[in-house]
Amino acid sequence: PYTARFKHDFDKCLSDLIIENHYGKAKEVCHKAGILYVSEAGGPGKPIHNCPFESIKSSGVLDIARGEFWRMDEGR
Repeated sequence: PYTARFKHDFDKCLSDLIIENHYGKAKEVCHKAGILYVSEAGGPGKPIHNCPFESIKSSGVLDIARGEFWRMDEGR
């Protein structure tokens, strides 16, 4: 079984790799084409979505970050 520290380090490594090699690479490709990179990076995160990367950090890579919000009306 994984230790908590190993799991933390693994998750951080996975997050860094996704941010660098997906969002960072997409931004590089966009800039070569002379356009800005706009994306919604990460969604609402846990516990609603199990995103394997840090959404705020990934948004920092973008030229224009987009976001979303969820309105939870209990009892309606």
